[in-house]
Amino acid sequence: MSPTLAMRLAASPVGGPSRERLVPISLFLRDEVQLFSGFPTNPVSRIFRETGETTSVGISAALYPKYRDLDLPPEKRFELRTGLPPRVEEWLRPIAGIIRRAREDGGDGSPVILLDSRRGGDIPSFFRVETLSGQVPDGNHRVLAYTLLAPEVPDCRVRVRFVSIHPAALAIANGLTLALCFVMDPVHTPGFARKRFGRQGRRASG
Repeated sequence: MSPTLAMRLAASPVGGPSRERLVPISLFLRDEVQLFSGFPTNPVSRIFRETGETTSVGISAALYPKYRDLDLPPEKRFELRTGLPPRVEEWLRPIAGIIRRAREDGGDGSPVILLDSRRGGDIPSFFRVETLSGQVPDGNHRVLAYTLLAPEVPDCRVRVRFVSIHPAALAIANGLTLALCFVMDPVHTPGFARKRFGRQGRRASG
């Protein structure tokens, strides 16, 4: 899989230096962390349509409604909502293995990449998740797995790489991507755009 447009921009002159570090897994409970969407052909688009959410916490709550209840055993906390389409359940299946590996060694594979639209500072306040780029296999799965696991072990450390893109370049890329999404999927794109670029989008783009 080739790098996504956002990854190419991050590595170009309109990007900034990347910073890789171990961060508390509780980072993924922030409502600014969004799953990477790509185009409507990306399988994660089914998750957006099924849940009506684009953030990791919103999607996790919609699919795993008991995941924050620490009084329940893990097999109950991570039970999927009933009535999901088979293709959605199939896409979610790898998450259980990622949670198991994260419990054992605190991480899983290459770092998840978060887009820092502020271009600088320590751990930024607002993020967009940029995953599924050839360098980050299973990124969207890992974002959801880390979100589900965070209430249980909030101080567990996972690998994250922060990259940045000049806001003007990011705005152009977002505009082009959204226009193409509307052409390919005019029914669902308006609702997706409201979620993606609404309250969070006014504070940071991604």
